[in-house]
Amino acid sequence: MSDWTPPYKDIWKLFSKPPKGLEKYVESWGSLFSDMTPERMAEFWRSLWGEMELPVTVMKFDEYYYVYCDVAGCEKEDIEIYEKDDGFVVVANRKPPEAVKDGKEVMSQLTFGRVSTDVPVKIADPSAVETELKNGILMLKIPEYQGKKIKIL
Repeated sequence: MSDWTPPYKDIWKLFSKPPKGLEKYVESWGSLFSDMTPERMAEFWRSLWGEMELPVTVMKFDEYYYVYCDVAGCEKEDIEIYEKDDGFVVVANRKPPEAVKDGKEVMSQLTFGRVSTDVPVKIADPSAVETELKNGILMLKIPEYQGKKIKIL
């Protein structure tokens, strides 16, 4: 029998207890984030993971796509739509209410600041898209893209 032991045999010991002094840093995290405004918190998360996405539902009926995008807390002036090669993107700037700016966060499931979502529905003619903003829902009615007609010579 060999006396050889794999080099990773005791690696689990590295994770059995945190490195010395780590507790001090973990405890200070609470104070680090306690004074952050929702805008600064959103900016912090964006720096780690990129822009947060808006919830969206896309449905097809006959020759139209119906897109419903949750833009709660946004006014018409806070929303932009940009055409892309493979569809379009909805970008919104969600401003927090005053109470959210001043209060201490207990729980958060809403994202404030710049949020966006890519929608994989191609737009043939932007002027044919019907839009409406009602009760925090952006609704778009988009004619189905049929492709560009190629003339036969």
